[in-house]
Amino acid sequence: MTAEPGHDLICASVSTVVYGLAKAVSEMPGDRIAMGRIDVGRRDGYALISVACKDIKAYKKIRAYLEPVYQSLAILAEENPDAIRIHVVEP
Repeated sequence: MTAEPGHDLICASVSTVVYGLAKAVSEMPGDRIAMGRIDVGRRDGYALISVACKDIKAYKKIRAYLEPVYQSLAILAEENPDAIRIHVVEP
């Protein structure tokens, strides 16, 4: 259900998923610089998750973090198509 800012359950749900990813990324084990990067940005009404990988091995590790996030957002988008749009760009 969409509502005024601060009372919007869809926005709160998306924010929870995105902030959860940001927290998980900040606690990733190993050498994050050698592995690649996940950047999570958010501003009112929008979230951007971008990934830079060094190689296919790193991509697979990072993908493990992204897959549950994508699935969660896809469920929300399916239930709320007027409120959520997901754009995936892969190389």
